[in-house]
Amino acid sequence: MTVRRRAGAPRLIEWTGERCVPWAPDVQVVYEHLHRYLWAAGFVAGRRVLDLASGEGFGAAILAETAAEVIGCDIDADSVEHATLNYDADNLAFQVADARDLSAFEDGAFGAVVAFEMIEHVEPQERLLAEIKRVLRPDGLLIISTPDRDAYAESNPYHVHELTRAEFAELLAARFEHTAMFGQHTVTGSALAQLDEPAEHERGGNQVSAAEASRTFFIERDGDEWRLAPALSHLYLVAIASDAELPLLSRVSSLGDAGIALVRAAEAAASERLADELQPIRVELERGLAQLEARTAELKAREDEAERIRARAAHDAHTISSLDASLNAANQRLRRVEGSVSWQLFQRVRGRLFGLLGGEDSRAVRGFQASLRFLGRRLRSTRTAGAGRPEPARRLSGVPRRHGPIDLNGSDQPLVSIVIPLYARADLTRAALESIRDHTEHISYEVILVDDAADPATKALLAQVRGARVLVNESNLGYLRSVKRGAAAARGRWLVLCNNDIEVQPGWLPALLDCGESSSGAGRTRAPATTSTGARSITDRPRRCSSGPTSGMTLAASTSAFCRCTTRTPTCASRHVPAACGSCTSHELA
Repeated sequence: MTVRRRAGAPRLIEWTGERCVPWAPDVQVVYEHLHRYLWAAGFVAGRRVLDLASGEGFGAAILAETAAEVIGCDIDADSVEHATLNYDADNLAFQVADARDLSAFEDGAFGAVVAFEMIEHVEPQERLLAEIKRVLRPDGLLIISTPDRDAYAESNPYHVHELTRAEFAELLAARFEHTAMFGQHTVTGSALAQLDEPAEHERGGNQVSAAEASRTFFIERDGDEWRLAPALSHLYLVAIASDAELPLLSRVSSLGDAGIALVRAAEAAASERLADELQPIRVELERGLAQLEARTAELKAREDEAERIRARAAHDAHTISSLDASLNAANQRLRRVEGSVSWQLFQRVRGRLFGLLGGEDSRAVRGFQASLRFLGRRLRSTRTAGAGRPEPARRLSGVPRRHGPIDLNGSDQPLVSIVIPLYARADLTRAALESIRDHTEHISYEVILVDDAADPATKALLAQVRGARVLVNESNLGYLRSVKRGAAAARGRWLVLCNNDIEVQPGWLPALLDCGESSSGAGRTRAPATTSTGARSITDRPRRCSSGPTSGMTLAASTSAFCRCTTRTPTCASRHVPAACGSCTSHELA
């Protein structure tokens, strides 16, 4: 097949689903039309042919390969113009005509008329066949096709009168003496062809008949197995009719696509259907993943809250234990006082005195009690003022030097990150680290030590510290830059910034967190304290959270609040934080 299409010819019509064009995406339709025209080309060799409903023109061009002359007719002017511009052959022409009125052609003008897939489009069909019979020579051939109404389940709005096999055969037999009917259906399968010609001596009687040698098999699937199909179930009817004897006809004709485009199209369609089916699953999976991430974040938040509750519970347990011990001690002292001779003598004197003044409820006794309370307050005030004066500084040189490694219980997933810049005074640093080691319980923490070009003694001490993260500055950056570097490396939710001269007391860290977490609006809290070189050493007396610049322990809502939190008022003013000596700042990391 060599269809001569003009190079660069315009495309004036498109695939509509009804008129076949070679570029149609429906490969099955292209198979059906090409097969009919290729089959018909063998019967019209040397004849003058009229191709009715020639459409795009490719079929008429195929017939022109063997026919003496081909005239393609179509009722659509655009199709005729397209075919004329696209197909170039000396024996091929196209013109506009209605198949029911072929008056432009003389009687007996054609040796063959081809009318594929057009009789179902016209009414009355008898008039169409009468016109075809008129323009045919007495020995002319009619090659015609139509869908079988009994097999063609698809509803087609362009079809005005479909025919069954019996109706089609009756319509043709009424006008032609000889007819032959074929069924057409698209199949997939395999082709087997001899590659070489048999030698002359092999053409004898031992060879099987041509009909036997060219057998065609049709199969169908039966569950997981395959079996021979009893017959080809057709979709289209193709007939050849004439008043003369019909040419020799092969019982079967096959068209094979070497590129198996139909299979490829089916695979592409299946892939597209699968993609459509998977899309809702993909959307549901993405929704599920999003929900899982949300649940994971919620679980993490609950675990953090549980950790904070455990820390507060540990702090509360420690506080209750301390209060119980204090209460027991007070009760013991009370029992000793009440059992003492002095107390009993005091009670007798008190009773006699109150009796002389008029009794427990007399105005004189109430005035006397008020005077005693006033004197007590003045006495306590005087003692407190005296206690506020600095005591002589502790001389660390008088304290026995401690040696050996320092093992800190650092965590890989800390709730609190403690940052301490180091430069000098290894003795103070050792005391600070040992106090953190000894008095920090029930809360996961990490210690970040920033070596700010420290002296040799401090570097020697760092070599003995285990369980801490050590960051080394190449040069001395100063306290604030060292703090910033340590804060950047922190992994905890809370950030505690300290000097190296602090010494913490039991319960110091739970108390800080309890105060800081008492309200989301808490900006900064602190416990007033002095450095270890000052006049006052570590005390376990409770101190109230307050605001304002201090050399104490500070708790801020975020790292960025470090420089501005001093102007904010915390909401935990009723909380108590055990005091520590030294400077320490605590921040909640964003």
